[in-house]
Amino acid sequence: MNPRGTLFVLVAVFSTSEARAGVLSPWCQITVGGSNGSGYLAVVGGKLTVMDKPPPTEEGERSGAWYVQGTRIKSTTGHGYLAYDLSGKDRRVFLVPLPGQNTEWRVDDSPRPPSSIPDEIKGTFARKLYSENNPDGWTSHFYVSKGKFAGQSLGVDESKQPAITKRGWATAWRPLHHP
Repeated sequence: MNPRGTLFVLVAVFSTSEARAGVLSPWCQITVGGSNGSGYLAVVGGKLTVMDKPPPTEEGERSGAWYVQGTRIKSTTGHGYLAYDLSGKDRRVFLVPLPGQNTEWRVDDSPRPPSSIPDEIKGTFARKLYSENNPDGWTSHFYVSKGKFAGQSLGVDESKQPAITKRGWATAWRPLHHP
């Protein structure tokens, strides 16, 4: 067999499969919930909060947009990383300026087929991103990865504030970008 022909076939197969795969977007809007309801995780004036309506997704002092950077979740406002108490004494979730062990999350991703726009996708920007540019996507779920709360979910507490919960939940739809 001709060695040049073999090399060409290997390059062609690799290039074709790579083009179809796409790249998972680091950008997302996080929906959190618990026994007292649900909302959107946001940063307003440097403070972490849960909003009833979809917050703006632009970068600035008030934003509901987040970047998933491997095991870390970073606010687009520049106010830091989503963090938790490693000792297990406080269930509150808060922002810290620099990453550390308490900013590591287990991010479980599962594929979501391109069908209709999911109800959790709110806001003009997110819906446009989903429907026009990126019909493929993944749903992400967020869990504590270290410390006494390891395995428990990001969610909301009884006062509807961001917290680590046993029965709460946090999800985000993340689009695929095709090169």
